[in-house]
Amino acid sequence: MKIKLRTKLLVAFVGAAVLPFIALGVISTILDKNALESSITHRLVSNLTIIKESTTTYLNTIHSSISLLGGRNTATEQAITGFLENPIGNFMRKMLVKRYQPQFQHFLHSYSDVKQLIFVGSVIKKNEIIGKIAYASHKIDDYLLDSDKKRELDVQTKLLIESLGNPYLSKEDINPIAKAYFETLASQKPVTLDFQPLMDGQSEAIWVAMPVLPQKGQAAFLPIEDDEGDTASEQLESDISGVIIAQIIPDNLNNILKVDSEQSIYLIGPNLKGESVFHSHEESVDAGSKIPEYLIPALTTHTDILS
Repeated sequence: MKIKLRTKLLVAFVGAAVLPFIALGVISTILDKNALESSITHRLVSNLTIIKESTTTYLNTIHSSISLLGGRNTATEQAITGFLENPIGNFMRKMLVKRYQPQFQHFLHSYSDVKQLIFVGSVIKKNEIIGKIAYASHKIDDYLLDSDKKRELDVQTKLLIESLGNPYLSKEDINPIAKAYFETLASQKPVTLDFQPLMDGQSEAIWVAMPVLPQKGQAAFLPIEDDEGDTASEQLESDISGVIIAQIIPDNLNNILKVDSEQSIYLIGPNLKGESVFHSHEESVDAGSKIPEYLIPALTTHTDILS
């Protein structure tokens, strides 16, 4: 069938009139989509930036607070020395626990995320400096209100030593207490270990360690122990008396990551094997779980936002 010229011209004019509107509609749709994506991305980046700053402030606050117990704190140095010299059950040790426990509990109750404080003294054994658990103080509920609980408690120290197998820390140990101690001993500076459990199967925690140093111009005198753990009369001079280590649970960190929307925000980092795992999470995801494949591109592409 032949199409008349008049029809062809009519179709051409209609096409010429309609095509710009179609093109304009397509362009408008694309622009609207790009604008929406840009708006969503901007909002997400803004949220992440705020959360990142809040997380950094939170960790810095805890870091600064724990540093008050470390450094050249005479009371902490004397406490570590006293606990090392007096074994559990010793009368003098009970007096030391009675003296220092209230201070430790006040600190623990002031910072809700600090689960326990671990005091590690430096001793000489087989001609090398190693760590020895001097004392451990965990948070006791209602301790500050209930006078019946203000007694000489050394239970946490016993439990910690039992879980580690012995009170001594060696460089070969993989538990975070040993790692934090020896890293701090080497650097003589504060050390923070990323999330990891004390033992397999336990909840992950952050570990912050502070060196305990003698007063300026003075030396620390480390006890020399024999193979049975008895302290000899000899002592050796050192630049560091010991290390105080805080175990920090991520409850408040999880609260920082919660937002009033449908967004899911996670804190992610490497585990002991170097694998990326969830550290802070929503209830449906277990901490320590391996990152699913679909999230890996986001971690590698947007490190400027997430780092």
